[in-house]
Amino acid sequence: MRAHFRRAALEDAGGWDAYNVTEDADLGFRLARLGYRSDVIAPQTMEEAPESIRPWIRQRSRWLKGYIQTLAVQLRQPSQLTALAALSLALTIGAAALSALLHGPALLLLVSLWILNLVPANLPAAGFLLIGYAASILCSAVAIRRAGLRTRWLDFARIPLYWPLQTFAAMTALVELRIRPYFWAKTEHGFTNAPEPECPSPSLSSCSSPPPPPLRFAPGRRVTNRIRQKAHG
Repeated sequence: MRAHFRRAALEDAGGWDAYNVTEDADLGFRLARLGYRSDVIAPQTMEEAPESIRPWIRQRSRWLKGYIQTLAVQLRQPSQLTALAALSLALTIGAAALSALLHGPALLLLVSLWILNLVPANLPAAGFLLIGYAASILCSAVAIRRAGLRTRWLDFARIPLYWPLQTFAAMTALVELRIRPYFWAKTEHGFTNAPEPECPSPSLSSCSSPPPPPLRFAPGRRVTNRIRQKAHG
C-alpha cells in the first residue's frame, strides 16, 4: 500500500509518527478527527501478499501491534473523541485486535467442551461461527473476482485456519509490544510466480474522485504538535 497526503493536512495532523508500526492507521484517525477525508486512487500498487506462514505471522503481528499502539495514542484523551469517532475506533482496529486475541482461545474452549461432553452442542453458537466464516469466504471471493484472479476453492476451504493463526500473531504482537515496541518486521517481496499485471497510469476518467486543487501554503506557517521523526530499523 502507498499513501499520498497533502502536505498541509499532514502538518495539521502533527506529522508522520515513525514510531508507530502501522503509522497509516494512526495518521488516518488523526486526520479524521480534524475533518479530513481519504479516498482510494485507481492504479494498483502491485504489492505481494506473504505466501508462507512465517512471513504472514510477522506481517500480521506487526499490524496488530500497530493497532494496539494506535488505540493507546487515540485514547490518551478519550473526552476529545466524539461518539461516532469512538464507535469507529472500536469497530475497526479495536475489533480487529480483540477478535484476533480471543478467537483462538474461544474456539479451543468451545471444541474442548463439546468433545468432553461438558456442554451440549449448541447449534445457534455453531451457526453463528459458520456465518462468520461464510462472510469471510464471501468477501474473499468478491475481492478475488474484482482483482481478475482465478478462484481456487482450496483457498476458501482453508479460511477457517486464518483466525487461529491470527491469535498466534496477536500473542506475538503483545510480546513484542513489551520487549521491542518499535521493531518493524519487514515483509519480503519478489517471491510470487504470478505475472505482474499492467499498471495503468492515473487518469481523470479512472479516478474515483475529482483532482484536488493545487496546494497553496501561507508563508511562515507554524506547525503544531510535530512528532519527532525516526527511520524504521
